[in-house]
Amino acid sequence: MTPERIAMTPLQESYGLLRRNLSPESLPPDREMYELFCAEFETSRFEAALQELCRVHPMLLAAFSAAERCQWIAGGHEVPVRYYDFAGAYEDNLEQIAGLKQQVFYSAVLGATALQAVHVVRLGNGSASILTVTDGIGMDGESQQIMIRDLGLLYQGRSVDTECDFNRFVEFMSDSRPPDEQDEAQLFWKEIIPQNAEGFSLPSLSEATDGPETRYISQPMAMNTWYRLVDRASALGVTPYALMFALYLRVLDRYSDRDSFLLTMPRSIRPYGLDGIENTVGMCADFFVFPWEPTSEPESLSNTARRIQDRLWDMQDHAAVAGPEVVRLLQERRGAQLELPWSFTAVLPDGRDQETPCLTLRSVRVETGALDVETLVLAVNGEMQILSTYRPDKVDERLLGSIIRRYVSLLHSVCDEDGALDDLEIELSLPERMLIDRVNGTASEMDFPPLADLITESIRANWDEPAILADELELTYGEVWQRAAAMTAELASWKRETDDLRIGILMEKGPQQILAALASIFAGVAYMPIETTLPPEDIRWCIEHAHIRRLLTDDQLQEMAESVGIPVVNCREWDVLYTGGATDSKKEDMLHWQPVALDDSDGAAIVINTSGTTGRPKSVLLGSDGLVNCLMHSPERLQLDQSVRWRAIGITSFCHDMSLFDYLGMFVLGGSVVLPDYRRVRDPKYLAALIRDKGVNCWNSVPALMEMMLMAESPEVPLALKCLKRVVLGGDWIRAGTVEKLFSLSPGVRIFSVGGPTETTIWNISHPIETKDICAGFIPYGKPFPNTKYHLLDARLRECPIGVQGTMFIEGIGVAIGYAGDPEETAGHFRTVAGKRMYESGDRGVYLPDGSIRFMGRADNQVKIHGKRIELGGIERRVNEIPEIDSSCCVIHEKSERIALFYVGEITLEDVRGQLESKLVDYMMPAHITKLKTMPLRYNGKPDRKSLASYPVAGTRTAIDPEAGPGRKEEEPDRLQGKVFALLAEVLRLDAVSPDDNYYFIGGDSVTAMQFISRLYRSMHVELEVYEILNTPVVADWIPLIRSRLRQADQAKDNDFILAICREYFRDDGIGNLTSLTEMGGLAQDAIELGERLGLTCFEMLSLPWPDHWRKLMDNAKSRNRERQFG
Repeated sequence: MTPERIAMTPLQESYGLLRRNLSPESLPPDREMYELFCAEFETSRFEAALQELCRVHPMLLAAFSAAERCQWIAGGHEVPVRYYDFAGAYEDNLEQIAGLKQQVFYSAVLGATALQAVHVVRLGNGSASILTVTDGIGMDGESQQIMIRDLGLLYQGRSVDTECDFNRFVEFMSDSRPPDEQDEAQLFWKEIIPQNAEGFSLPSLSEATDGPETRYISQPMAMNTWYRLVDRASALGVTPYALMFALYLRVLDRYSDRDSFLLTMPRSIRPYGLDGIENTVGMCADFFVFPWEPTSEPESLSNTARRIQDRLWDMQDHAAVAGPEVVRLLQERRGAQLELPWSFTAVLPDGRDQETPCLTLRSVRVETGALDVETLVLAVNGEMQILSTYRPDKVDERLLGSIIRRYVSLLHSVCDEDGALDDLEIELSLPERMLIDRVNGTASEMDFPPLADLITESIRANWDEPAILADELELTYGEVWQRAAAMTAELASWKRETDDLRIGILMEKGPQQILAALASIFAGVAYMPIETTLPPEDIRWCIEHAHIRRLLTDDQLQEMAESVGIPVVNCREWDVLYTGGATDSKKEDMLHWQPVALDDSDGAAIVINTSGTTGRPKSVLLGSDGLVNCLMHSPERLQLDQSVRWRAIGITSFCHDMSLFDYLGMFVLGGSVVLPDYRRVRDPKYLAALIRDKGVNCWNSVPALMEMMLMAESPEVPLALKCLKRVVLGGDWIRAGTVEKLFSLSPGVRIFSVGGPTETTIWNISHPIETKDICAGFIPYGKPFPNTKYHLLDARLRECPIGVQGTMFIEGIGVAIGYAGDPEETAGHFRTVAGKRMYESGDRGVYLPDGSIRFMGRADNQVKIHGKRIELGGIERRVNEIPEIDSSCCVIHEKSERIALFYVGEITLEDVRGQLESKLVDYMMPAHITKLKTMPLRYNGKPDRKSLASYPVAGTRTAIDPEAGPGRKEEEPDRLQGKVFALLAEVLRLDAVSPDDNYYFIGGDSVTAMQFISRLYRSMHVELEVYEILNTPVVADWIPLIRSRLRQADQAKDNDFILAICREYFRDDGIGNLTSLTEMGGLAQDAIELGERLGLTCFEMLSLPWPDHWRKLMDNAKSRNRERQFG
């Protein structure tokens, strides 16, 4: 029998594209396994039925050629059957059968046909479990049902209905789409799908799972519940599918951080006008790309279902364009690849009374190569099953489980509760709501004394104890009070003379800074520390917007201060006000002394400058109650035992809000602060000596300063760090490796993560770091302080479910008053949500299962490259998991506009790349990786991203002449290589490319591969496939392939018939075999006219619109004509 060649459907073509670079022994990326149960099994009867099944449904024996884009039916093939004999009944062998199913699904296939193999477990009680393994390219879900139905009928000795020949179906579909319908359909799909919409996906917060195996989650739904759902749908005037799909979309919307997203939904394309098509086995399916967009106003679930139903009808009316073609149209429009990794489909019962066949469906396993998650609803073993197959290396298993459970719970609510469909929103599950409320339920009944009174009480209780220590100075609490009180009197007189007095403190680090701050607090005057490294224009900006009336300074900064333009006082002038030591008489005076009540027009106690989006600092107005709340609860949260005399080193800049704890926090505790010389604050050896000599036992800083100490080569540093009993780190990523090194130096040290934006007062969330955090690879942000609530909200200000990223909104007593002199910025960030005043931080976070928050980066640190949204913080998080890396920073490089990673650590570039390849998807891989000796830091101790963005990076190692000539066959090897590498460098925006460069490491991805292929063809008329680029990453290995293609091109006829027609028709000599019809400038009418000249239909021209595809169609037609002529 002559093999019958059948063209592939568009969906099969798209499957085939994924298979072109698979090795022959690879598992098909698309496959299914159905488990059937037979109560009374006879081997001979079953084999006869199977043989007859393959005869009446010949596509079961079809073989597929991805390279030739066709399928073949040849006689003489038989489906291999393998038998296993188990003693006992099915229930006695559940574990063994489950293991066998796993083995069968992932073992090498026995046959290369659509029905690849059948495995039969014969059981001791005469029953059997039958596993059918099929290739997904050859059968749709409806065909699976037909196969099972007919196999059961044939096993019973009954006849089956005749099917429509699959080839007839393919030919009918290729001729049934008029050009005007296709044009209208193309416009429809472009209009309904938002330009920036992306395929739905979930972040994976856990480590990727090795191996190719997918996993699945199965949730049952009783048939009587299903029948109630059918009734609900009927009452709404929608189909059961539309109702189930609408509820699924609403659940996904609840777990998404996007305004819109896309799903694929397989659909039947059986033309029921063809006799027997309802009995045909084959790939009679396509898919819709479904765009989900929420309404601008709240929408009930019932209205969502009606809206989805209307959209489904509209899509059906515009189905003249196949799903793969829709994807291609969308990719052309956005100029980037479009990934659609999430799918929903349902194979639903068509009535309540169904005949029970001798074969019953027990379970289903499916896997589609292009999907990360596919949810399938179908009837299995007398109940409905919601089956979600997923890839654990791409999808967070816990989060997906939450989604499916929430979906099933919603289905039951809709069936069981009369008003459920009227709900406007899908609320958090009860366990999630209770957990978040418990973590945020931290209100305390304490009174909040004024900050000045709190410090005054501590001074009285610790009069003779040291308060401030420096290299050559030590001041007791009494001495600090006496000096500060003398300055307070002066400030109080200024306050009487000046309306709404606020002062600025512009000094280098030293005791005088703290004395000036205390004097301001005692005088009831708000003060603003000013960073000495700011440009004068920024200082003037801060002073003007914060309404600073006078400036306190020192000798070193006197000239700078005077240039600002407001009254300046050098604090040295106040030395004469201090007389004598802290005597008993002065202590007696202090007992009767009272500070002046705070009297600021905005209620501000302290003004802290923080970086702004405009490049100018923003001045944050902090109130007294928020400061007191932080200072009074920090000892408990940081386990600072009152019996210990705590001594902190003031390494943090006086202008950074964390430094407030170094002096105010220590004073409230009765502790002391050690102030380093401002000129040596970045000298680890000096700081180590200070820690040892002054008895420092508490460290508080951003992580970068502690990492600076840990990287120091001086042996004195580790010895000094062993003296620390508490380490408090915040304000930036805390690497697990940093904590591990600290624990190794001093096992008894307690380390705490603290956080909270400046706008919420010092810190208001903390986490006691433990060794289990090191094992997990990340340090949690923590749980809120008392009188503070953290809300993770999505774009529509809904509380995010556990595991879903959201923006941190902070509520509570510590939320700042606003930004001084900037009502617009204040209104934009300090918002009223659900009747509560909150600060919108811009920080991204996710709830962990215990209610803690994990910091995920900044919303404004999100970038988009080739249509892919990328969190640079997410990359940094993965980088910081590498133990040998001490610090890192990711930016978008100004020149190449690609991701650049900078790191400090004892690890090679190659090892960093190697580890990141296992942690990151390809489009997140940094194009540039640069090792630094030290990380450039800003004044606040955080990496200087602006300077790194322009830092010289090396994408290549040798220079290539981009002016290589356009020669062809006679080109010298060096000239050919130079020209190819110059084209690649142009695409990747690099200065040059070297032969040993790895395509991925210099910024390449699938999108730039397509761009390079296009330029290579236009320049040299050489055709490469994308997979040839991606599977051969060393660029030197492309040269022999290109040289071979050049020879082939020279040997081919110069006047290729199809290309000659296309070039003449469009008057473009640059048209090649990989130039699509759209790239030629063609429309549907052009496809008709060209098709007439080439002898092809319009559908054939548009289904895969490239000349090389048309050539193969014409060759196939010639072959069929020869077969008819000589067959």
